[in-house]
Amino acid sequence: MLAPRYAVAVAVVGAVVACTDAPTALRSSLHQRAVSTPSDPVAQAALGRLIFFDARLSFNENQSCAACHDATSGWTGPQSGVNAQGAVYEGSIAGRFGNRRPPSSAYATLSPVLHLALEKNDALFVGGNFWDGRATGERLASPSAEQALGPFLNPLEQALATPGDVVSRICAGPYTEQFTAVWGTDLCDPANVTRAYDAVGLSVAAFEGSAESNAFTSKFDSYMRGVARLTHEEQQGLRLFKGKAKCAGCHVLDGGPNGEALFTDFTYDNIGGSAALGRVREGLRAQWLFQDARGDRPLLQHAGRASSLPRSVHRGSGPGGRMLALA
Repeated sequence: MLAPRYAVAVAVVGAVVACTDAPTALRSSLHQRAVSTPSDPVAQAALGRLIFFDARLSFNENQSCAACHDATSGWTGPQSGVNAQGAVYEGSIAGRFGNRRPPSSAYATLSPVLHLALEKNDALFVGGNFWDGRATGERLASPSAEQALGPFLNPLEQALATPGDVVSRICAGPYTEQFTAVWGTDLCDPANVTRAYDAVGLSVAAFEGSAESNAFTSKFDSYMRGVARLTHEEQQGLRLFKGKAKCAGCHVLDGGPNGEALFTDFTYDNIGGSAALGRVREGLRAQWLFQDARGDRPLLQHAGRASSLPRSVHRGSGPGGRMLALA
């Protein structure tokens, strides 16, 4: 019998639950409702990169996707001081700050369409993008594509007013030819703005799914491939990670396209945050950016509430945390 606390959720997301029954068919049909798949995925990813780094696609033409998803900072916020003191970033309009800390865009494309999965007579939400999974992927068959469309129109972020504002700037910009070559000249027709805007999201997702973003180049990846050795301290940490600390219960050591460690099961967990988080706490995903993580870098761990890897470990092992204390 399904746990009572999930009864309403099951009713609300009934259409998404179908993903567990026929994910391939559903993803295919949803994709057909958006725009046709480009014949050249490399060109699509290259176009997505241009969009990702284009600061013109903001109210004051001063903020791109990369402003909060910086390549040199694990594809998340690059300002160490901001991360250490709260990690909420200012948008295109001065004085307006985002609601939540920016998650990493790296490896986000590997998250499936949001669905419910039954496990030991309980139900788990799996997949989606954003901290709360509101970019479900249900419409475009890609959570990352739907996520990419959000910040352009968020008044606290890039702050453009309409999808047409985004599309018109692309169609009058320096890479118009690349856009129309990938998606067709008709998408710059104002009558097709809805399809064109979907194409923008799908292009960004293609870039985020490229090897530049999903690099799998950490030392642990090299260790998994048998081309690097762990130090004694690292081996001890891995034993704790898989054993007593119970990290691997959520940060799984497989699941990648070629068996790489994804360090996430894409579920949503109460991570022992403060009561002030309220209902939001119940929906925060177990943080998954341990790929390429370094203790001295401004990466945001455990749903963005820990500004470094050591703080994340201490947070998880402390009072209220989901891990066992290591003492």
